[in-house]
Amino acid sequence: MAGTREPRQAPGPCAPAAQAKRLLGIDPRTARKRIRSGELPGFITAGDRYFFYTEVFHGTANAGSAEFGSGEELAALRAQLDAANRSREELHTELTSTAAKLVAAEEAKRVLIAANSLTIDAAKKLREGSEDLFKVVELQRDLLAQIVAPDDLRDIHISS
Repeated sequence: MAGTREPRQAPGPCAPAAQAKRLLGIDPRTARKRIRSGELPGFITAGDRYFFYTEVFHGTANAGSAEFGSGEELAALRAQLDAANRSREELHTELTSTAAKLVAAEEAKRVLIAANSLTIDAAKKLREGSEDLFKVVELQRDLLAQIVAPDDLRDIHISS
């Protein structure tokens, strides 16, 4: 049975083909193709919008169907998907944190290079009694204190 044009009243809950990726794990184009061929129960509206019946996904209409699996299999797959999404979020958070630390380290490196250049210039002026050297040394001391200070006090290891 190929996908029919919109019934006067849908016999059950349905979802647009655009949600096929999220609900069925298939591309929306594949869902539309399967609706047209009748492989996926659904219908096509007068405006050529494709819908599939979600009871197929939830296992109420075609429980045990080889194509969609049993309710237990779907529950297990949903649990795996939830775990994978949580892991992805954790990895994304860690990646963002690491990227921020990298940017901070690059900035510190750039400032140290500039400070070293100023140190060389100040050392040249030292013979002329310049105060620049002391300012640069203070800048380097403060910058090194920022770099060496741990982000988390738990990182400090005190040996007895």
